Amino acid sequence: ANLEAEAAARGVHPARLVWADRVPKAEHLRRHAAADLLLDTLIYGAHSTATDALRGGLPLLTVRGEQFPQRVGASLLSAVGANQELLAVDSLRDFEDLAVSLAGTRRLRALRARLADEGRASRLFDTRAFTRDLERAFHAVWEGHALAGRLAHHVVVLEDVLPEPALKPFHGGPLPSFESVLPGAWASTGDVGVRW
Repeated sequence: ANLEAEAAARGVHPARLVWADRVPKAEHLRRHAAADLLLDTLIYGAHSTATDALRGGLPLLTVRGEQFPQRVGASLLSAVGANQELLAVDSLRDFEDLAVSLAGTRRLRALRARLADEGRASRLFDTRAFTRDLERAFHAVWEGHALAGRLAHHVVVLEDVLPEPALKPFHGGPLPSFESVLPGAWASTGDVGVRW
């Protein structure tokens, strides 16, 4: 009732607000077809809600913030690709301007179509690749601990950071230098970099 009153006070007819009941996940994702653009929240942005929207083919407009909860939307847009990173802006003014300029346009329809065509095939939704990378990271951390008694402070799957020729396995030999890309003491186990 409060949101409807606020909408009416700002000239938006309350009937334009759609309230939906809880439904199974597949049906929830299909609902995204009824929307044109998901406007991310500020301070604490959408996380799983944004992921669901992108999976359902609904573009997300977000403002990059300074803290992690404010940057998730931009990170998701970057991971999904399909030119969606254009929808991550740096200010509230840019957010409002872009939302208004996209409303009902061919450009928004094109972004949505490209997301539908390419988004589901992106790394964001590639569970097998995520699992493979996570397993590699666990292996690298364990190898470092088992061989040298080291505790990892940070792990990066290097194939996402370094070009292929820069990847050199570390099995007790000389450590490759990743300083030019990643500051700190890094070692490589296969294609995973571990910071000790």
